[in-house]
Amino acid sequence: MPFLDQTLTWYRQMGVTQQIASDPSEVTIVTDNRQLAMQIVRLSFDFARAEADAITSNQRSTPVQAQTGGTPEQLAMVKAENQIDQDIKNAQSELNSLKQKLATATGRQR
Repeated sequence: MPFLDQTLTWYRQMGVTQQIASDPSEVTIVTDNRQLAMQIVRLSFDFARAEADAITSNQRSTPVQAQTGGTPEQLAMVKAENQIDQDIKNAQSELNSLKQKLATATGRQR
């Protein structure tokens, strides 16, 4: 996970910044930055764990996807799309039927 490596490299460089700071105001800023940096590293590890879990979960569901032709969400979307297509065809058919009736209707039938 390249982003985690980049985060750790960045965090290590924060130590160099702390060594360079000599003025009391600089030390205060570096201390605040260090606390934020620790939080960023913690969140990066949380994200890395979540991504690893997602990859592992995805790898476990891949055989099921191969057998069924997609994830359950994809299959549900295909089913919904097919149903909508059928509803459109039915509505068009009903509209055509009503147009034919209207064309042949006379007087009160309209």
